[in-house]
Amino acid sequence: MKPELIRFRQWLLESDDPITSRTLYEYDLEIRELYFNIFYALMRPPELQNTDGNPLIFHTIYYEIDSPELVFERLKVLSEIGSETELRETADLDESGRLIRAEIPWCRKGQNMAAAVDNTLLGQLAIEDRRLKVVVNSARRAEIIRAEIETRLGKHARYITTKIQSPDAMLETIRDGESEMDEPGPNQEELWQISEVREQIEKTLFAHWGNWVDAKIPALGNLTPRQAVKDPDGRESVEALLLDAERSMDANPQMRDTGKAAITEARRRLGLAKPESARVAEAGGGKNADRVDEVKRLIEAFARSRLGQEYTGLALKLCDKIGRMRKLSIQRGRIEIWAAAIIYVIARLNILFDPESGAHITTDQLCTFFETKKATISYKAGMIQKTAKIFIGDPDFSSAEIVDMFRLYETEDGLLIPGSILDDLENQPDENETQPGTLSHAAARNTQRRSEPQAERPTRDLKKKDADYRQLKLFCDES
Repeated sequence: MKPELIRFRQWLLESDDPITSRTLYEYDLEIRELYFNIFYALMRPPELQNTDGNPLIFHTIYYEIDSPELVFERLKVLSEIGSETELRETADLDESGRLIRAEIPWCRKGQNMAAAVDNTLLGQLAIEDRRLKVVVNSARRAEIIRAEIETRLGKHARYITTKIQSPDAMLETIRDGESEMDEPGPNQEELWQISEVREQIEKTLFAHWGNWVDAKIPALGNLTPRQAVKDPDGRESVEALLLDAERSMDANPQMRDTGKAAITEARRRLGLAKPESARVAEAGGGKNADRVDEVKRLIEAFARSRLGQEYTGLALKLCDKIGRMRKLSIQRGRIEIWAAAIIYVIARLNILFDPESGAHITTDQLCTFFETKKATISYKAGMIQKTAKIFIGDPDFSSAEIVDMFRLYETEDGLLIPGSILDDLENQPDENETQPGTLSHAAARNTQRRSEPQAERPTRDLKKKDADYRQLKLFCDES
């Protein structure tokens, strides 16, 4: 299901890039819906189909026939995997040499769901003296074979009846020992000891994974793996499918080594010789990480002596956020402009351009230090705020004082007051009597809520967010 999660992540990134804890909190309903959709899909019984995509329903068709030899001669052409000689070798003859019992596998060359398979078994025909029995696994195939028999045999075969069983009913019959099927053959381990069987399975596995790289895969949005790996998200989805296949091979001791070798060959053809996680780790972040470090060094050179540790930390945090974003390429443009614009955003959010601010700075200081123009850094700062969805009072990039200034509290009589005057109201002389317009201790604890400015993205109370966010932990952490 990982490709499905990656598509959901793509959708989230269209509105929030990068995805943070706050993003997950705000999209909690969508995340829950995705979780339950996946859960129900995994828990729902599978819809069983044959290789033609038809619903799996077993049909056993019975005919009365005149001559076993005549039926054999006219129906042997339905088998494309065995010659007449091979079919007769397994047939039963009477004392005079006449055919009385024979089996004809109804098959065609190739298979719709697996190009590596040479043929498709469509059904089994059994001639038993004066009776013809045909077993197929879908209503569509039953319809086709009846038309074939009636065309080829005409009046020499008279339809009797059709017995229809669902897969569940068929399994129940087998459990009760009432099945007309032959006794079980050798198990997988015994078959694997036969060199011809082993060679055929190895050939089929390599052919399957060789064709897989250019097959349309539903989990990849009907793209082929070769097409999907051209995109980072598609590459991650293909890697997830390959890892899942390798884990499945681990559960099969007989085919583990051969299966993994076939998958490794598919990786080589797709340019995925190493897992995506290892490839990214070896890259070490690449040029983008180096660029972010250069911008951060410039920010620190200006901010340490002028802004103090708190605002410097906020600016560096914003720089890291931009470095992770796809919609803002820190690789483009002068690093001096990026550094100046990042400090500009932090200064604007924390009202540092106000002369009465304790860490007051001016745009002239920024432009002189970084040798940039006011219009340039103002435009870049606006683009950063808009693209990164940073708002006034944003708790990620604002001091605690600013966050509290833009948070409103509701009094017991419904009035809204800013957090900046909360202490003054609570320190009024008579603490036991709550006056109209004041906030009691209980109300401050229990009725606190965020402000929602009309033009700004709403802030959230951090304590409330932390408490509610625990509800989103739907999966256990991997150990």
